[in-house]
Amino acid sequence: MKKKIKQIKLTPDERERFVELFKSMLFQELCKRPQENASDMHQRGVLFPCPEETMKRWAQSLRFFRFVNGLRGHADEPDSLVVAISYNGIKDLKDVLKTLGMQSVEYAERPAQPEVGKPYPREEFEKFPSLVPGSLWLKQPGNQDIAGVHVFVWCYKSRIKISIINCTGDRFSVSERDVSNASKVEPFLASLAERIIDPPEDTNRCICPKYYPQYF
Repeated sequence: MKKKIKQIKLTPDERERFVELFKSMLFQELCKRPQENASDMHQRGVLFPCPEETMKRWAQSLRFFRFVNGLRGHADEPDSLVVAISYNGIKDLKDVLKTLGMQSVEYAERPAQPEVGKPYPREEFEKFPSLVPGSLWLKQPGNQDIAGVHVFVWCYKSRIKISIINCTGDRFSVSERDVSNASKVEPFLASLAERIIDPPEDTNRCICPKYYPQYF
């Protein structure tokens, strides 16, 4: 008799933490290999799919955005260009979003939310609005436009993450056009320069001065 495996339904925040933990553990193991350094792994496409010279050129052409290698497979996470901005409290968050040309959506009372552990059809689940942690009740910005460029914006407890994902059809890879789009967005981030968190994701999957100073 086959034993039934119980499926665990995670909230979006729990899933985010689980994915980050999984990614951290995986890449720590990769980097423990004494026979390979980051450059060796780069050449084999373990960390990054593009040639090293391409990564250097992209890194030097952007001031705020950083290339972040995503995990595919079960994590279903694409490569992206990412910038993170700090904020202090919900009022400050709304001010930062306004600076970026985004209008905050705030509910007068807590909107219906999915029950943890209860399965929903996709169409029904997508009707539940995602809320900013610690807010009463601010909707996550999600899909937005900055300078005519499509970006995905997600707010955590003290930082805003802005991502640019491939716009040419292959959502798992970053293209030259995405880098060009990031350069169009960056002037709108200039007034927030002191708030920029670098690296936006503290991992060696992120092309940033902390992990790859030779690229800058």
